[in-house]
Amino acid sequence: MGGEDFEDVLFCHAIPTNDEDIFTPLTSDAVVATYFEGTQQRTVICGHTHVQFERRLRDLRILNAGSVSMPFADENVRKIPTAQEAMEFLEALAQKTDPLQIKGSVEKDSGID
Repeated sequence: MGGEDFEDVLFCHAIPTNDEDIFTPLTSDAVVATYFEGTQQRTVICGHTHVQFERRLRDLRILNAGSVSMPFADENVRKIPTAQEAMEFLEALAQKTDPLQIKGSVEKDSGID
């Protein structure tokens, strides 16, 4: 992180004010600016979407740590699985069956492309 010290870094799950709001590299600067309004630190490290990225907003650097093996969404947040789809996928993993077969059948049943 170069010359920055850790006192100038804010760690949060989603955004500084809550653990539920979602933003991605595709989210407009105007929306992201409202999420980070009032942030005193110059660097924010967050997660939540499991999508790794770096974004700059004026003098604020935003880093999403991402996920090692389980991104929240392939391309953007429109592909978030339902609770039922996630449960079926995890159940397939637990039973050591092919989770991609389950994923394919869930996509057919739910109309997901």
